Amino acid sequence: MVQVTKENLKKKYKNSASVTFQKFSLLSVEFPNDLFCFYEGKDAPYYFPRIKNHFGSNNHPIICGNKSSVIRVHKLTNSKVEYTKYKKAYFVDRDFDFTIKSKYTPLIYETPCYSIENLYTSEIVLKNILKNEFNLSEIDDNFKKVVSIFQKRQNEFHDATLLFNAWYACLKELVNKGDFQSTNVSLDNKLPKGFITITIDSVAKKYDLNLIKSTFKNAIKCETKNLEEKIVFFQNGNKQELFRGKYEIDFFSTFLGFLITDAIKKKKTERQFIKNGTKFRLDKSQSLTQLTSYAETPNCLIDYLKNLN
Repeated sequence: MVQVTKENLKKKYKNSASVTFQKFSLLSVEFPNDLFCFYEGKDAPYYFPRIKNHFGSNNHPIICGNKSSVIRVHKLTNSKVEYTKYKKAYFVDRDFDFTIKSKYTPLIYETPCYSIENLYTSEIVLKNILKNEFNLSEIDDNFKKVVSIFQKRQNEFHDATLLFNAWYACLKELVNKGDFQSTNVSLDNKLPKGFITITIDSVAKKYDLNLIKSTFKNAIKCETKNLEEKIVFFQNGNKQELFRGKYEIDFFSTFLGFLITDAIKKKKTERQFIKNGTKFRLDKSQSLTQLTSYAETPNCLIDYLKNLN
């Protein structure tokens, strides 16, 4: 097994950025007047319709692989005069990293929240989905009831995931400071199995710090004091924006799943919230694409796109 070292990581990111740069070089020759969009991963479903509003369809998504590669590609594509004539846009997530705004703004766009997934999970987004996919209006009692239940479940979800988010944020902070090369933690799109349970009636926390440590045995260690401070920081902030986006959208999609299950019951009398039914279906793996028209568009993104002209 190859040992993870700072040199190995740098080589990996350099190779990734070089491949991406080569793709850009080939595309720019073929489509010199188009916009070239550099993403960490599969973020195009969110950004494309918003970019299209400003530039039309003539743009090319180029996946760099991660934030470090986006930043490196930005340096490569701006290091030579011949490449400065092309229209280029760069997009990264804020994550639990130190902000890059002071260093790379206005050339690289950084989300104002943890990631683009967080932009799909607010109460505003839910309300628009209820109106357009579930045939509920804001004057309907069931509209108000569903929103109220969502508020309670989302708050419970945030309470349940506070410790895990704080723990992982502490690990990322140690890496960002240079104390460690990696967190030695690889996370999935949702919390580890059994850590929480989610129903339409409640969200329950089923884990503690000991279970986190036993689940992620190779994780670097963080001080108890730092963890406690991070918990307080999150408690005083907007958790829906600060917490890990993939967990946020997984919860949001799960909640929508409860509504769909209710809406498709054969007998109207069995439907608790969505009396008129719905044809709306949601594939969690396609949430970014299916819900993109409902996701929020921050003013800072609008300003960034305007400044690209």
